[in-house]
Amino acid sequence: MTPPLLRRSCLCHFSLLGLLAAAGTLAPLRAQEANSEVPIPPDLVEPAATYRGKESQLDEEISQQTGTARKAYVESLAPLIEKLQKSSNPHELDLVKKEVTRANEFGSGSAPDDALPVTVKSAWKNFLKEEDKIRLAAAPKRVALRASYQKTLAEVEKTYQTKGDSFAVSIVHRAKAATVIRTAVENNQLGVMGGPVKPTAVTDVVCGGGYLVGLDVGQHEFHGAPALGRALPIYATMEGEKNGKVAFGKGGSSGRIVAKEGYAIGGLNIRDHLTPGSATIIGSIQAIFMKINPDGLTLDPKDSYTSDWVGGDGNGKARELNCRGRVVVGMKNIPGDCVDAISLLFVK
Repeated sequence: MTPPLLRRSCLCHFSLLGLLAAAGTLAPLRAQEANSEVPIPPDLVEPAATYRGKESQLDEEISQQTGTARKAYVESLAPLIEKLQKSSNPHELDLVKKEVTRANEFGSGSAPDDALPVTVKSAWKNFLKEEDKIRLAAAPKRVALRASYQKTLAEVEKTYQTKGDSFAVSIVHRAKAATVIRTAVENNQLGVMGGPVKPTAVTDVVCGGGYLVGLDVGQHEFHGAPALGRALPIYATMEGEKNGKVAFGKGGSSGRIVAKEGYAIGGLNIRDHLTPGSATIIGSIQAIFMKINPDGLTLDPKDSYTSDWVGGDGNGKARELNCRGRVVVGMKNIPGDCVDAISLLFVK
């Protein structure tokens, strides 16, 4: 059964808008540049567009089927809610109602509260099994589609190598990397940097062969002082820049930190907000941007720079989350008013 790490919030939004998107280029595009004219190798345009169209069709089929399964799970809780409303157990009623909200909002990107009734946890397990069946049924189609596409890319690469066209070869490399990264995400070939990672944590991950390139941040007051109250992932996807689906923390947006062209987030520097007698949360963060290597599958820690410190007050000693050149594709955290901890998800 697929671990809950990757069960939700995959930004699988693909279209054939722009030749660069069709070619599967992984360079971090800004939203305003997503449809700009880029000299894409002619031999790559048609096969890449065909591949993207078929991949998008599979995504839509899986999304509809898993959506139906999740709706059935939520509806199965209605009789229990009705029963609890007539009982004298408001705590259990509140737990089940919150589970409905959680399931609708996060799906399988987070786990149910362990205090829920056994019947609810059993229904949830059945939903996960059904979701696995849906994904496994589509797996052979994906494998065959990507194998065919990789074969075509190898032929195109050979053609441009013969011509001595290094730019075209680099574009083909990035198209190859797109499928490799996406497959790694779908198969849970990811590592986790940071923590703590708890069952109730929520995952936000891009599954279209892209990178974490920035964060939309904000503040939230914690014991009278501003702390990091918002961290919304920003990804470079096939269509350009896309926001994640989960904004960690409930603070409003006060700004964004985004990598310059050709770079992505490879780590974070973190300063905790320490308050005597209360839980430790994150006060401020600083992004570590690293250059994307020509292979599209790794980052270069030797070619890096940092953002300004953002968030609120961080009175703790700075600590580092560094993925050491591995591609960062998502984040994991526990929902709350402030950002109490951050985990980065990277391709192993």
